[in-house]
Amino acid sequence: MSDLISAGGSLSLVVLGLGAVAAVAALAMGGMAFTKRRIPLAAWVLLPMLTVIVGALGAWQASAEVYTSIAAAEPAMIGQTAMDGLNGVLAIDTLSRWVAAFVFALCTWAASAGAFAAGDDTERTMGSGGLAALVTGVGAIVVGVVGARAGVGADATILAGLMVFAGFGVSFGSFKRALDEQGPRVAGMRFVSSVCMLLAVSYGSKALVMSSRLSALGHDGVAAQSADLLSAIALWGEVAAPVATLGWIAMVIAVVVAFFGFFSELGEVVERYTLLDVFATLAIMSLVGGSRLIEMTRTSGLEAIGNYAPAVALFTEMGGDLHSALLTVDGKPVAVTPNKGGFGDVLVYTDEAWTRQYAWNGAGWDKVDTPLAEVNDLNALRPLLVMGGSADANEAITALEMTPDGHALLMLRASEVKGDVDVPAELAYLQFTFMELQLGTERDLKTEVWTPAGDNNFKWGPVYWFGETEAEEQVELAASVSEATEATGLHLVIGERSRMKDIANGCLAWTSSVVDGKLEGNENWCHFTNDDAVEVRDEAAALWDVPAPENTRMTVTKVEGDQVEEAVVVDYLIREVGAIDHCLTVARDEGEEETTGKMMIDLGVTSKGKIQVDLNEKSRLKTAVVARCVALRFKDVVIPWPEDWEAPEVEEGEERPPMPTYEVVLDLKE
Repeated sequence: MSDLISAGGSLSLVVLGLGAVAAVAALAMGGMAFTKRRIPLAAWVLLPMLTVIVGALGAWQASAEVYTSIAAAEPAMIGQTAMDGLNGVLAIDTLSRWVAAFVFALCTWAASAGAFAAGDDTERTMGSGGLAALVTGVGAIVVGVVGARAGVGADATILAGLMVFAGFGVSFGSFKRALDEQGPRVAGMRFVSSVCMLLAVSYGSKALVMSSRLSALGHDGVAAQSADLLSAIALWGEVAAPVATLGWIAMVIAVVVAFFGFFSELGEVVERYTLLDVFATLAIMSLVGGSRLIEMTRTSGLEAIGNYAPAVALFTEMGGDLHSALLTVDGKPVAVTPNKGGFGDVLVYTDEAWTRQYAWNGAGWDKVDTPLAEVNDLNALRPLLVMGGSADANEAITALEMTPDGHALLMLRASEVKGDVDVPAELAYLQFTFMELQLGTERDLKTEVWTPAGDNNFKWGPVYWFGETEAEEQVELAASVSEATEATGLHLVIGERSRMKDIANGCLAWTSSVVDGKLEGNENWCHFTNDDAVEVRDEAAALWDVPAPENTRMTVTKVEGDQVEEAVVVDYLIREVGAIDHCLTVARDEGEEETTGKMMIDLGVTSKGKIQVDLNEKSRLKTAVVARCVALRFKDVVIPWPEDWEAPEVEEGEERPPMPTYEVVLDLKE
């Protein structure tokens, strides 16, 4: 309860103050009823329900401040701000229901005091009072036991205590009835007592359900902190669902107690004054319902923002097409920790075209369906891109180029469950996650890593990085590269055949770290462009000196073939000498002895630019470990092949023009 009071702020004091006034009024009406005055039901429910109305309108008013906070929040904190604000807003509403519940319980005893003062001509109704007390006691025990077994014993104890207090209040006034002119008044007071008890349990049950939801749901709730969606669903079943069941059990018991509270006087209860009183009470209850509708005009919007409502709807439509936010760790797929999101317009790529399906209005989303080419008022807040993993990655660039800063989020599958698993609506947002997309505008290839999209390795300068690791999994390799080079940025180069899954896999591996077998986000960033990979490589080569290790020398001599420029081939090959030297150094440290001398290698270039390596039979040094070091480095080298080149037609009897071949000589020293 103290948490609700602190979360509700100053409005909590207003609700508590109004509750105190309602309690005093209940005692005063109880005193008047004890003097044999008939106090109508509407008078009993007016102040407690006014407390609920104030709570609902207070929540509505407080929601406006939350929307102001959302407008000023950082993009990544929009969802969190909305959910935290919603929890604070609902705390006010929840507190008002608890206050009303306990005031109604007090009203139960106060009204029973009027029934107890039945007059001189009375009749004992032991059955009514006894059965009301019996059902109350047994029902409270049932609620307590069920709650304890469901793991919500503390919450169940509060509800059971409320039931005992209110139920015994009904029982107290149900042991006798008046047989003279006091009969209608006493019957009315017994009816009022039963109705107040019923309302007390109703509001208490609802408050209990709301309290459990506040602790179980939301982006900082226990459900969101679960290891996966299945665990969150299980936790939902253990925490939120049992509380809802307890509420229904308590309500059934309350109805039975209420019936026993006045069934001996049904004839006296069903008379015109009581019926008019009921209609007046219903009118007050309609005001409560109206205030709740007013509250929901804002709170429902906060819930939609906090739970990413457009993303939930789109995941239902095309979740299977989205790429998964999974990386391999120790041979097993592991989900990446979800991004907190925060997006504006929602852009969807289907049927080879972009449409804006949701437009951000600053306080939520409007459902639209406008071709992106016709949109000239794209919101400044980064948009959400929804597109399949097999879609052309260049289409993402098309969308990003329309944003003010080239920044967006990409929607990915975060957690998957079988089709027969029922995902509660409150947990639907855990099925997906978001990955940041950022167009690269500037780059420093001396301090930042780059790689063609879809490549499982990383380039440091003009060559693939080499270092002290044998990691085969991309996320572990990325961690090694980042640590060894001290690079925090990765540039993904998008080619004509790049897919969105290439972007997702590359960026997720670079911006994630393995911590205790789990994947968590790190401080690295990932940008991408649709530059030509060859041009980026040449840009890096211009910044890096050709390696010249002291113990490893390489000479490259053209033998034949002129399809590609000799200088280009030599530059690509000579850049690998540093990596070969590193490989040989490691081999020597591991005890390899025959690693000095000269090795001759015959090297050929295929029409796709790939390298073929064969050890020349005249080579003096033929150690397998040396040949393996060379082959491992050259296997990933791709020489730029002329795009307009076509294999020449050769008539019968003529020889084909020779393909490019080179002689590579390694001079190795210790």
